[in-house]
Amino acid sequence: MENIAVLEPELDIPNNGVDDNVTVVVPEKWYRFRVEIDAWSEFNVLWYIRENGAKPCYKLGESGKEGDKHFYIELKFCNIHVGNTFDIVPYLEGISPDTTIRFIVTVVKLPMNIQLSRIPGLNENATAIANDLAFGFGVRSGDGQVPLGNEYQRVQDYKRDYIESGFKEDNRLHRDYANFVRRGFRSKAIYTINDIRNMPTIIELMDKSDDFLFWSFRLLGNDFSFWSSVSSFFSGNGNGLQANIQSMIQKFQNNEGGVYTNAALTEAVRTNSSTEVFLIAIENWVTRVLRENDGNIAKLVDNTILTKRSRYNPSFGKEDLNNLFGGLTIAINDVWSYQVRMIGFSKENTFLPSYKIVCEIILWDHFGLDFPDMEKFSDTHQGFVAWFILQHFRGYRPFITKVKFNHTFNVTIY
Repeated sequence: MENIAVLEPELDIPNNGVDDNVTVVVPEKWYRFRVEIDAWSEFNVLWYIRENGAKPCYKLGESGKEGDKHFYIELKFCNIHVGNTFDIVPYLEGISPDTTIRFIVTVVKLPMNIQLSRIPGLNENATAIANDLAFGFGVRSGDGQVPLGNEYQRVQDYKRDYIESGFKEDNRLHRDYANFVRRGFRSKAIYTINDIRNMPTIIELMDKSDDFLFWSFRLLGNDFSFWSSVSSFFSGNGNGLQANIQSMIQKFQNNEGGVYTNAALTEAVRTNSSTEVFLIAIENWVTRVLRENDGNIAKLVDNTILTKRSRYNPSFGKEDLNNLFGGLTIAINDVWSYQVRMIGFSKENTFLPSYKIVCEIILWDHFGLDFPDMEKFSDTHQGFVAWFILQHFRGYRPFITKVKFNHTFNVTIY
Protein backbone atom coordinates (compact mmCIF):
# COMPACT_ATOMS: atom_id res chain seq x y z
CA MET A 1 0.00 0.00 0.00
CA GLU A 2 1.29 3.46 -0.86
CA ASN A 3 2.05 5.90 1.92
CA ILE A 4 -0.39 8.76 2.22
CA ALA A 5 0.54 12.24 3.42
CA VAL A 6 -1.85 13.97 5.78
CA LEU A 7 -2.14 17.73 6.03
CA GLU A 8 -4.03 19.14 9.00
CA PRO A 9 -4.91 22.79 8.37
CA GLU A 10 -5.90 24.98 11.29
CA LEU A 11 -8.30 27.74 10.30
CA ASP A 12 -9.37 30.81 12.27
CA ILE A 13 -13.07 31.73 12.22
CA PRO A 14 -14.48 34.14 11.17
CA ASN A 15 -12.46 34.50 7.99
CA ASN A 16 -14.44 37.27 6.31
CA GLY A 17 -15.25 35.48 3.11
CA VAL A 18 -14.78 32.24 1.25
CA ASP A 19 -11.33 30.67 1.35
CA ASP A 20 -10.98 28.19 -1.50
CA ASN A 21 -7.24 27.64 -1.11
CA VAL A 22 -7.31 25.08 1.66
CA THR A 23 -6.34 21.52 0.80
CA VAL A 24 -7.30 18.62 3.04
CA VAL A 25 -5.29 15.51 2.29
CA VAL A 26 -6.92 12.25 3.28
CA PRO A 27 -5.65 8.67 3.53
CA GLU A 28 -7.47 5.63 2.22
CA LYS A 29 -9.25 5.23 5.55
CA TRP A 30 -11.26 7.71 7.56
CA TYR A 31 -9.48 10.86 8.59
CA ARG A 32 -10.43 13.52 11.11
CA PHE A 33 -10.17 17.11 9.95
CA ARG A 34 -10.02 19.58 12.84
CA VAL A 35 -10.99 23.24 12.62
CA GLU A 36 -10.18 25.47 15.59
CA ILE A 37 -13.13 27.60 16.76
CA ASP A 38 -11.80 29.13 19.97
CA ALA A 39 -12.77 32.61 18.81
CA TRP A 40 -16.43 31.56 18.67
CA SER A 41 -16.59 29.40 21.78
CA GLU A 42 -18.33 32.06 23.87
CA PHE A 43 -21.32 32.03 21.56
CA ASN A 44 -23.94 29.34 21.16
CA VAL A 45 -22.80 28.63 17.62
CA LEU A 46 -24.16 25.80 15.50
CA TRP A 47 -22.49 24.41 12.41
CA TYR A 48 -23.50 23.01 9.09
CA ILE A 49 -21.33 21.23 6.56
CA ARG A 50 -22.46 20.89 2.99
CA GLU A 51 -20.85 18.95 0.14
CA ASN A 52 -20.54 20.31 -3.42
CA GLY A 53 -22.96 23.15 -2.63
CA ALA A 54 -25.80 20.80 -1.75
CA LYS A 55 -28.30 21.40 1.00
CA PRO A 56 -26.63 21.28 4.45
CA CYS A 57 -26.29 17.65 5.34
CA TYR A 58 -24.71 17.65 8.79
CA LYS A 59 -25.60 19.68 11.86
CA LEU A 60 -22.71 20.03 14.27
CA GLY A 61 -22.30 21.41 17.77
CA GLU A 62 -19.40 22.75 19.73
CA SER A 63 -16.99 20.40 21.47
CA GLY A 64 -13.73 20.68 23.38
CA LYS A 65 -12.33 21.03 26.84
CA GLU A 66 -13.82 23.66 29.13
CA GLY A 67 -10.69 23.81 31.26
CA ASP A 68 -8.36 25.28 28.65
CA LYS A 69 -11.04 26.92 26.51
CA HIS A 70 -9.89 24.93 23.52
CA PHE A 71 -12.79 24.31 21.16
CA TYR A 72 -12.92 22.66 17.77
CA ILE A 73 -15.08 20.73 15.41
CA GLU A 74 -14.02 17.49 13.76
CA LEU A 75 -15.12 16.12 10.42
CA LYS A 76 -14.40 12.66 8.99
CA PHE A 77 -13.40 12.06 5.39
CA CYS A 78 -12.14 9.16 3.31
CA ASN A 79 -11.06 8.77 -0.29
CA ILE A 80 -14.63 8.71 -1.62
CA HIS A 81 -14.70 12.45 -0.89
CA VAL A 82 -11.62 13.23 -2.98
CA GLY A 83 -12.26 16.10 -5.39
CA ASN A 84 -15.42 17.28 -3.63
CA THR A 85 -15.87 20.80 -2.29
CA PHE A 86 -17.02 21.29 1.29
CA ASP A 87 -18.37 24.36 3.09
CA ILE A 88 -18.21 24.69 6.85
CA VAL A 89 -20.97 27.12 7.82
CA PRO A 90 -21.30 28.63 11.31
CA TYR A 91 -24.58 30.35 12.20
CA LEU A 92 -26.61 31.80 15.04
CA GLU A 93 -29.96 32.60 13.49
CA GLY A 94 -29.12 32.31 9.79
CA ILE A 95 -26.31 31.24 7.45
CA SER A 96 -23.97 34.00 6.25
CA PRO A 97 -21.59 33.48 3.30
CA ASP A 98 -19.16 35.87 4.97
CA THR A 99 -18.37 33.30 7.64
CA THR A 100 -18.15 30.27 5.40
CA ILE A 101 -14.93 28.28 5.11
CA ARG A 102 -14.58 26.35 1.88
CA PHE A 103 -12.06 23.62 1.14
CA ILE A 104 -11.49 20.88 -1.41
CA VAL A 105 -10.56 17.36 -0.39
CA THR A 106 -7.42 16.20 -2.22
CA VAL A 107 -5.39 13.01 -1.98
CA VAL A 108 -1.61 12.99 -2.24
CA LYS A 109 0.09 9.60 -2.56
CA LEU A 110 3.66 9.29 -1.40
CA PRO A 111 6.29 8.92 -2.60
CA MET A 112 5.56 11.29 -5.46
CA ASN A 113 7.89 12.55 -8.17
CA ILE A 114 8.72 16.21 -8.09
CA GLN A 115 11.66 16.20 -10.54
CA LEU A 116 12.89 13.58 -13.01
CA SER A 117 15.90 13.98 -15.26
CA ARG A 118 16.51 11.24 -17.82
CA ILE A 119 16.13 7.53 -17.13
CA PRO A 120 18.96 5.31 -15.91
CA GLY A 121 20.11 2.88 -18.57
CA LEU A 122 18.59 4.77 -21.50
CA ASN A 123 20.06 7.35 -23.83
CA GLU A 124 19.34 11.06 -23.62
CA ASN A 125 16.08 10.79 -25.56
CA ALA A 126 14.96 7.67 -23.68
CA THR A 127 14.61 5.71 -26.92
CA ALA A 128 17.24 2.98 -26.48
CA ILE A 129 20.01 1.61 -24.29
CA ALA A 130 22.67 4.25 -23.53
CA ASN A 131 25.84 3.94 -25.62
CA ASP A 132 28.10 3.91 -22.56
CA LEU A 133 26.21 0.84 -21.31
CA ALA A 134 26.74 -1.06 -24.56
CA PHE A 135 29.25 -3.92 -24.52
CA GLY A 136 30.33 -6.70 -26.84
CA PHE A 137 33.08 -8.32 -28.89
CA GLY A 138 33.48 -5.91 -31.79
CA VAL A 139 30.51 -7.18 -33.79
CA ARG A 140 27.81 -4.57 -34.01
CA SER A 141 24.31 -5.62 -32.89
CA GLY A 142 22.72 -2.19 -32.90
CA ASP A 143 23.48 1.41 -33.69
CA GLY A 144 22.72 2.79 -30.26
CA GLN A 145 19.49 4.35 -31.40
CA VAL A 146 17.42 1.20 -31.85
CA PRO A 147 15.65 -0.03 -28.71
CA LEU A 148 17.00 -3.19 -27.12
CA GLY A 149 16.26 -6.10 -29.41
CA ASN A 150 14.31 -3.72 -31.65
CA GLU A 151 11.53 -4.00 -29.07
CA TYR A 152 10.06 -0.54 -28.96
CA GLN A 153 7.36 -1.58 -26.50
CA ARG A 154 9.93 -2.76 -23.96
CA VAL A 155 11.43 0.70 -23.78
CA GLN A 156 8.01 2.28 -23.37
CA ASP A 157 7.08 -0.17 -20.62
CA TYR A 158 10.33 0.53 -18.79
CA LYS A 159 9.79 4.30 -19.01
CA ARG A 160 6.26 3.96 -17.66
CA ASP A 161 7.38 1.70 -14.81
CA TYR A 162 10.22 4.02 -13.87
CA ILE A 163 7.94 7.05 -13.68
CA GLU A 164 5.41 5.18 -11.56
CA SER A 165 7.71 3.38 -9.14
CA GLY A 166 11.37 4.07 -9.92
CA PHE A 167 14.01 1.51 -10.83
CA LYS A 168 13.28 -1.94 -9.43
CA GLU A 169 16.20 -4.34 -9.21
CA ASP A 170 13.84 -7.32 -8.91
CA ASN A 171 12.04 -6.41 -12.16
CA ARG A 172 13.34 -8.43 -15.11
CA LEU A 173 12.68 -5.66 -17.60
CA HIS A 174 14.47 -3.06 -15.48
CA ARG A 175 17.39 -5.44 -14.93
CA ASP A 176 18.00 -5.64 -18.67
CA TYR A 177 18.78 -1.92 -18.76
CA ALA A 178 21.40 -2.34 -16.03
CA ASN A 179 23.10 -5.27 -17.82
CA PHE A 180 22.22 -7.88 -15.23
CA VAL A 181 23.30 -11.32 -16.46
CA ARG A 182 20.51 -13.61 -17.61
CA ARG A 183 20.44 -16.60 -19.92
CA GLY A 184 19.61 -15.92 -23.54
CA PHE A 185 20.26 -12.20 -23.20
CA ARG A 186 21.83 -10.66 -26.29
CA SER A 187 24.86 -8.38 -26.12
CA LYS A 188 24.48 -4.73 -27.05
CA ALA A 189 27.60 -4.20 -29.17
CA ILE A 190 27.73 -0.93 -31.11
CA TYR A 191 31.43 -0.61 -32.09
CA THR A 192 33.68 -2.58 -34.47
CA ILE A 193 37.39 -2.43 -35.27
CA ASN A 194 36.61 -0.05 -38.15
CA ASP A 195 35.39 2.56 -35.68
CA ILE A 196 38.78 2.81 -33.97
CA ARG A 197 41.25 2.41 -36.84
CA ASN A 198 42.16 6.09 -36.64
CA MET A 199 42.89 5.93 -32.91
CA PRO A 200 46.43 4.49 -32.50
CA THR A 201 46.24 4.61 -28.70
CA ILE A 202 43.48 1.97 -28.87
CA ILE A 203 45.03 -0.10 -31.67
CA GLU A 204 48.29 -0.42 -29.70
CA LEU A 205 46.53 -2.22 -26.84
CA MET A 206 44.10 -4.37 -28.81
CA ASP A 207 46.35 -7.47 -28.62
CA LYS A 208 47.02 -7.14 -24.88
CA SER A 209 45.66 -9.74 -22.49
CA ASP A 210 42.71 -9.13 -20.21
CA ASP A 211 45.05 -9.34 -17.22
CA PHE A 212 47.24 -6.56 -18.59
CA LEU A 213 44.24 -4.41 -19.43
CA PHE A 214 42.76 -4.78 -15.94
CA TRP A 215 46.15 -3.98 -14.43
CA SER A 216 46.15 -0.77 -16.43
CA PHE A 217 42.53 -0.06 -15.45
CA ARG A 218 43.33 -0.48 -11.75
CA LEU A 219 46.33 1.78 -12.11
CA LEU A 220 43.98 4.40 -13.56
CA GLY A 221 41.73 4.03 -10.54
CA ASN A 222 44.62 4.47 -8.10
CA ASP A 223 46.09 7.45 -9.95
CA PHE A 224 42.78 9.30 -9.89
CA SER A 225 41.95 8.58 -6.25
CA PHE A 226 45.27 8.85 -4.45
CA TRP A 227 44.24 12.02 -2.59
CA SER A 228 41.49 9.99 -0.99
CA SER A 229 44.05 7.41 0.09
CA VAL A 230 46.31 10.06 1.63
CA SER A 231 43.41 11.77 3.37
CA SER A 232 42.12 8.47 4.72
CA PHE A 233 45.59 7.56 6.01
CA PHE A 234 45.75 10.65 8.19
CA SER A 235 42.11 10.51 9.28
CA GLY A 236 42.09 6.78 9.98
CA ASN A 237 38.83 6.33 8.08
CA GLY A 238 39.95 3.55 5.75
CA ASN A 239 40.74 3.91 2.06
CA GLY A 240 37.57 5.85 1.21
CA LEU A 241 37.06 6.53 -2.47
CA GLN A 242 40.21 4.69 -3.53
CA ALA A 243 38.74 1.48 -2.13
CA ASN A 244 35.47 2.41 -3.82
CA ILE A 245 36.92 2.71 -7.32
CA GLN A 246 38.74 -0.60 -6.91
CA SER A 247 35.41 -2.18 -5.88
CA MET A 248 33.81 -0.73 -8.99
CA ILE A 249 36.56 -2.13 -11.21
CA GLN A 250 36.20 -5.52 -9.53
CA LYS A 251 32.45 -5.52 -10.19
CA PHE A 252 33.23 -4.72 -13.82
CA GLN A 253 35.73 -7.59 -13.98
CA ASN A 254 33.16 -9.93 -12.41
CA ASN A 255 31.13 -9.20 -15.54
CA GLU A 256 27.86 -9.20 -13.60
CA GLY A 257 26.30 -5.86 -14.55
CA GLY A 258 23.60 -4.59 -12.24
CA VAL A 259 23.43 -1.70 -9.78
CA TYR A 260 26.34 -0.53 -7.64
CA THR A 261 26.13 1.33 -4.33
CA ASN A 262 28.82 2.29 -1.83
CA ALA A 263 28.47 4.15 1.47
CA ALA A 264 31.71 6.13 1.09
CA LEU A 265 30.75 7.18 -2.42
CA THR A 266 27.26 8.23 -1.30
CA GLU A 267 28.65 10.37 1.53
CA ALA A 268 31.23 12.00 -0.74
CA VAL A 269 28.54 12.87 -3.30
CA ARG A 270 26.05 14.07 -0.68
CA THR A 271 28.52 16.51 0.87
CA ASN A 272 30.08 17.73 -2.38
CA SER A 273 29.61 21.41 -3.21
CA SER A 274 28.02 20.54 -6.58
CA THR A 275 25.36 18.47 -4.82
CA GLU A 276 24.75 21.28 -2.33
CA VAL A 277 24.03 23.68 -5.22
CA PHE A 278 21.67 21.09 -6.71
CA LEU A 279 19.78 20.69 -3.41
CA ILE A 280 19.40 24.45 -3.03
CA ALA A 281 17.91 24.57 -6.54
CA ILE A 282 15.42 21.84 -5.54
CA GLU A 283 14.47 23.76 -2.39
CA ASN A 284 13.95 26.97 -4.38
CA TRP A 285 11.78 25.17 -6.91
CA VAL A 286 9.59 23.58 -4.22
CA THR A 287 9.25 26.92 -2.43
CA ARG A 288 8.22 28.71 -5.62
CA VAL A 289 5.58 26.12 -6.53
CA LEU A 290 4.07 26.09 -3.05
CA ARG A 291 3.96 29.87 -2.82
CA GLU A 292 2.38 30.19 -6.25
CA ASN A 293 -0.29 27.66 -5.23
CA ASP A 294 -0.99 28.84 -1.68
CA GLY A 295 0.71 25.85 -0.12
CA ASN A 296 -1.11 23.15 -2.12
CA ILE A 297 1.22 20.16 -1.81
CA ALA A 298 -0.53 18.33 -4.65
CA LYS A 299 0.82 20.91 -7.13
CA LEU A 300 4.37 19.63 -6.61
CA VAL A 301 3.85 16.37 -8.47
CA ASP A 302 5.68 16.35 -11.81
CA ASN A 303 6.24 13.21 -13.90
CA THR A 304 7.85 15.03 -16.82
CA ILE A 305 11.16 13.49 -17.92
CA LEU A 306 13.76 16.22 -18.50
CA THR A 307 16.09 15.25 -21.34
CA LYS A 308 18.63 18.07 -21.12
CA ARG A 309 21.03 18.62 -18.25
CA SER A 310 20.23 21.68 -16.19
CA ARG A 311 22.99 23.96 -14.95
CA TYR A 312 22.32 22.57 -11.47
CA ASN A 313 22.92 18.95 -12.50
CA PRO A 314 25.45 17.45 -10.04
CA SER A 315 28.86 17.15 -11.68
CA PHE A 316 32.20 16.04 -10.28
CA GLY A 317 34.43 16.81 -13.24
CA LYS A 318 38.17 17.22 -13.59
CA GLU A 319 37.96 21.02 -13.27
CA ASP A 320 37.96 20.54 -9.49
CA LEU A 321 41.24 18.86 -8.53
CA ASN A 322 39.69 17.48 -5.35
CA ASN A 323 37.22 15.58 -7.52
CA LEU A 324 39.82 14.59 -10.12
CA PHE A 325 42.39 13.14 -7.73
CA GLY A 326 40.01 12.36 -4.88
CA GLY A 327 38.15 9.54 -6.62
CA LEU A 328 34.85 11.22 -7.58
CA THR A 329 35.61 12.07 -11.21
CA ILE A 330 36.68 8.54 -12.11
CA ALA A 331 33.70 7.03 -10.22
CA ILE A 332 30.91 9.27 -11.55
CA ASN A 333 32.08 12.44 -13.33
CA ASP A 334 28.68 13.79 -14.50
CA VAL A 335 25.48 12.41 -12.98
CA TRP A 336 23.53 10.91 -15.87
CA SER A 337 20.03 11.02 -14.39
CA TYR A 338 18.28 11.78 -11.14
CA GLN A 339 14.97 11.26 -9.42
CA VAL A 340 13.68 13.55 -6.68
CA ARG A 341 10.66 12.21 -4.79
CA MET A 342 8.81 13.70 -1.86
CA ILE A 343 8.44 10.98 0.77
CA GLY A 344 6.97 13.02 3.62
CA PHE A 345 5.81 16.43 4.77
CA SER A 346 4.27 18.01 7.82
CA LYS A 347 2.88 21.37 8.79
CA GLU A 348 5.17 23.26 11.13
CA ASN A 349 3.90 25.16 14.17
CA THR A 350 5.43 28.51 13.23
CA PHE A 351 4.27 32.12 13.04
CA LEU A 352 4.08 31.97 9.24
CA PRO A 353 2.57 28.95 7.45
CA SER A 354 5.36 26.51 6.69
CA TYR A 355 6.07 22.88 5.90
CA LYS A 356 8.84 20.47 6.68
CA ILE A 357 9.55 18.61 3.43
CA VAL A 358 11.40 15.31 3.20
CA CYS A 359 12.75 14.37 -0.23
CA GLU A 360 14.43 11.21 -1.43
CA ILE A 361 17.28 11.99 -3.82
CA ILE A 362 18.46 9.25 -6.19
CA LEU A 363 21.37 10.03 -8.51
CA TRP A 364 22.25 7.59 -11.30
CA ASP A 365 25.33 7.21 -13.46
CA HIS A 366 26.71 4.64 -15.91
CA PHE A 367 30.08 3.06 -15.15
CA GLY A 368 31.02 2.64 -18.78
CA LEU A 369 32.56 4.44 -21.74
CA ASP A 370 31.48 5.29 -25.26
CA PHE A 371 33.37 6.64 -28.26
CA PRO A 372 33.05 10.35 -27.31
CA ASP A 373 34.72 9.46 -24.00
CA MET A 374 37.64 8.01 -25.94
CA GLU A 375 37.96 11.17 -27.99
CA LYS A 376 38.33 13.13 -24.74
CA PHE A 377 40.36 10.79 -22.55
CA SER A 378 42.31 8.29 -24.67
CA ASP A 379 45.47 10.43 -24.52
CA THR A 380 45.05 11.16 -20.81
CA HIS A 381 45.76 7.74 -19.34
CA GLN A 382 46.28 4.29 -20.79
CA GLY A 383 43.72 2.97 -18.31
CA PHE A 384 40.87 4.64 -20.18
CA VAL A 385 41.87 2.81 -23.35
CA ALA A 386 42.07 -0.48 -21.46
CA TRP A 387 38.60 0.13 -20.01
CA PHE A 388 37.14 0.84 -23.47
CA ILE A 389 38.68 -2.30 -24.99
CA LEU A 390 37.52 -4.51 -22.13
CA GLN A 391 33.97 -3.20 -22.48
CA HIS A 392 33.50 -3.06 -26.23
CA PHE A 393 35.87 -5.75 -27.53
CA ARG A 394 36.16 -8.24 -24.64
CA GLY A 395 32.51 -8.28 -23.58
CA TYR A 396 32.77 -6.98 -20.01
CA ARG A 397 29.50 -5.48 -18.81
CA PRO A 398 29.28 -1.89 -17.59
CA PHE A 399 26.75 -1.21 -14.85
CA ILE A 400 24.67 1.50 -13.21
CA THR A 401 25.86 3.43 -10.15
CA LYS A 402 23.23 4.51 -7.62
CA VAL A 403 23.59 7.21 -4.96
CA LYS A 404 20.60 7.58 -2.65
CA PHE A 405 20.01 9.81 0.37
CA ASN A 406 17.26 11.87 2.00
CA HIS A 407 17.15 15.65 2.21
CA THR A 408 14.95 17.54 4.69
CA PHE A 409 14.20 21.25 4.54
CA ASN A 410 11.60 23.82 5.61
CA VAL A 411 9.47 25.98 3.32
CA THR A 412 7.71 29.16 4.41
CA ILE A 413 4.61 29.69 2.29
CA TYR A 414 4.20 33.46 2.62
